[in-house]
Amino acid sequence: MLLAASPASAKKKPPAASEDAKPAAADDEKPADPDAKPASQANDVEKPKTILDTNQEAPKTDSLGHVHFSSPNGEGLGRVVVNAPATAKVKVFLEGRFFGTAPVTIFSVPKGDYILEYTYPDGKQGNKPVTVSENEETAIDIGGAKAATAGGGGGSFFGSGEMTPNRTLLMKGLLIGGAAALVFGVTFGILEVKAESDYESTPSNMQARLDSLQTSGQRDATLADIGYVIAAVGAIGAGICALPLILGPSNSSSEKPAPTTTSTLGIAPIVGGGTTGGTLFFRF
Repeated sequence: MLLAASPASAKKKPPAASEDAKPAAADDEKPADPDAKPASQANDVEKPKTILDTNQEAPKTDSLGHVHFSSPNGEGLGRVVVNAPATAKVKVFLEGRFFGTAPVTIFSVPKGDYILEYTYPDGKQGNKPVTVSENEETAIDIGGAKAATAGGGGGSFFGSGEMTPNRTLLMKGLLIGGAAALVFGVTFGILEVKAESDYESTPSNMQARLDSLQTSGQRDATLADIGYVIAAVGAIGAGICALPLILGPSNSSSEKPAPTTTSTLGIAPIVGGGTTGGTLFFRF
């Protein structure tokens, strides 16, 4: 809008109205509202964000125990597999519809792009985009450390039932430390046996040498015992850390059974017959 005005000090006589001039606007005409929206924006309304209804009931399953997003008789259908520890009790929503707690498979999903939403028992929510293709399975993992923290939060390190990276690292450290202690104990055990053999072969008139061999033999025997004890503690600690590998995963609610693993842990001391030592083995 352009406004033209002349200086107040330079008053000019207005020109005479010509015949072709348009009539002046009426005095009661209202000026245009400067805050008025353009015609193209008059009907624009901001859409509110959809609030996830966490109180929905899970859909009924069919005779095979499957839950369906749409009619199973449609075309271009796929399925979405949502994986998470069952103990985490994560609620799964696809396009705002509740389909149960993970792990769950949603069948009869038309091909396209969707938003998968999930909530934890402590109220935390998350979402992931999902692309479904015809006659294909799309797997989404919403488990891990976050789900474990949200699901329980009170389990101890050794009783969590999950083979976490920290647990694996501690198990390996205990195994290495136990193996080193076993080598230490065996070494001094051999020295103790040698000192005992030298003591028996030394003449009785060499009392100074006998005393020296006796002292060194007792010292080697003590160090060997310490090494064996540390090796046993390391083996037991590694075995406790490896319980998820030995006993298998704590949840068995996934559709495909997890492959079983055979793990063996053992420590066997060897004492007697002039021989001392031990064996430590761990297989997984």
